[in-house]
Amino acid sequence: MSNGKIKSRFLTNPYLFSLNLLAVIVVSVPYLYFIPQIIRSCEDWRVPTVLIGFYLPCILLGFFNAYNYYGWITFYADHLVLRAPLRKPIHMRYDEIAYIQIDYNTLSVSRQFWVILGRKPMPSQYVHRVHRMPFSENLIRVQFSRQLDQSLRHYLSGAQYKCYCRAHAALRVYQQKA
Repeated sequence: MSNGKIKSRFLTNPYLFSLNLLAVIVVSVPYLYFIPQIIRSCEDWRVPTVLIGFYLPCILLGFFNAYNYYGWITFYADHLVLRAPLRKPIHMRYDEIAYIQIDYNTLSVSRQFWVILGRKPMPSQYVHRVHRMPFSENLIRVQFSRQLDQSLRHYLSGAQYKCYCRAHAALRVYQQKA
């Protein structure tokens, strides 16, 4: 697929990205400061090993869920690409998108709305639990925003555009109930 000119780019989950970035910074700064001092002053090798042992799984967990924490979706003229660090990019041409859904999940007291783009429909066990749905070659989800809405309206055409308009009508119903 030709990458052509990048038209627009969005984080898949801006809320989790900012929380995870903050957590990594808050945890990393003390570790980077204290670990060298502990290693130099400690004669028992187990103490630094335990401290590092608590830190590394947190970082690795972020990369196992990289599409969710650090992923971004890029719109090109003829296709979109979902990327994340150390993960295989997922490409989807606009004409391959057969299902477009908008759903929500409740976070604390507010609702987060998601756009699900797929070659297959979203499995029913993820209805109103969209944030738990895994990313795959057939399903991509991205948190709804006005800018994303504008990009989808611009890039989708034909049957995909009609499907998106129907899904967007459901979004208005959800918002009116709130």
